[in-house]
Amino acid sequence: MRHEEINDRIVIQENELLSQLFCDLIKPFPPPPRDTTKIGLKNYEIEIKRITDSVQYEVYLVDSLTMPDKSDFHNIELPIEFQELYNNFKNDTLTKSRKLIKETIIVKDNYTIITDFKIDSTYIEKIRHHNLIGIARFSRVSFNSDFTKACFLQSLSCGPESGGGLFVFAEKVDTQWKIVLRHLIWVS
Repeated sequence: MRHEEINDRIVIQENELLSQLFCDLIKPFPPPPRDTTKIGLKNYEIEIKRITDSVQYEVYLVDSLTMPDKSDFHNIELPIEFQELYNNFKNDTLTKSRKLIKETIIVKDNYTIITDFKIDSTYIEKIRHHNLIGIARFSRVSFNSDFTKACFLQSLSCGPESGGGLFVFAEKVDTQWKIVLRHLIWVS
């Protein structure tokens, strides 16, 4: 396969992965439940689903997929199938940043992606009232050779003193991407 064909395939796979995982990656989490009994946890799960399916959310999305900084990588222990992928990602010097076209990211009806945004006086107010999740950033995605495993960096800023960054490890089962592991690398 030529380099252009491989790059095109990677871009298609990145768009597919981000579309399938986007809402799970950026959905807000309510405070933990007070009732930790089996029934309490089930009610909490039902309430989370009701809230995340009924509220209209906005997400500011940085419109480029970048390569993580070398300082983002740490020595972490991973399952063997992801360790090699993570190490390859860490040592990748060829992959370059690319523009992310928001129309290639398909999300649930109650999520609106905004790429042309400004941080102004309404930003904090929107976050406080939970209709703005925050500013989401994603790195380029590192795939294994058969495009069934993936690793990428995600960060979400939810205000001036709230946010975090993590490496996400995903696996494709049949035609669906599933998050297998998240490894937190920073939090504020």
